[in-house]
Amino acid sequence: GDGPDIPERPLYSGVLAALHQARERIWVVTPYFVPDEPLSAALELASRLGCDVRLIMPERSNHPLVDLAGSSFLPDMMAAGVRVYRYQPGMLHAKLIAIDQQLAVVGSANMDMRSFRLNFEIATFLYNPRDVGEVIRVMEGMKQESREITREELEQKSKIRTFSEDICRVFSPLL
Repeated sequence: GDGPDIPERPLYSGVLAALHQARERIWVVTPYFVPDEPLSAALELASRLGCDVRLIMPERSNHPLVDLAGSSFLPDMMAAGVRVYRYQPGMLHAKLIAIDQQLAVVGSANMDMRSFRLNFEIATFLYNPRDVGEVIRVMEGMKQESREITREELEQKSKIRTFSEDICRVFSPLL
């Protein structure tokens, strides 16, 4: 468990430490992706070092401003080699992280600062290879129902869309 009443921030610290330990894979499923600098840097660095880093998010969430803020992170992520997928069937509300074949995190926290700093959240860190494999199989199924975003698609955004994303990013710690 984690929340604003726990100064050590065990969930955030555990996720960040796990990201830095990754050697082969970091797959993240989240409805809202609005990371802080340490989380985005960890994902980008892992990808640059050869990890298969993938983000699976809904095509559109139920919070348009959060979508705009989150989209502002994607060009840098993709430039680092992170693959981004948009889930097509509808709102995706799962929160899963798989790191290598060794760790999976299943819980209530989104990959955003509201979850990691303001909300009360809970997560289970799974280390059993069979459990981790099952989480990865679920994520693979979600990926099959998603479309991969291309860099060309990001480059075709209008100036108004880019401006809107940038403004929402400024306010992302509040979203």
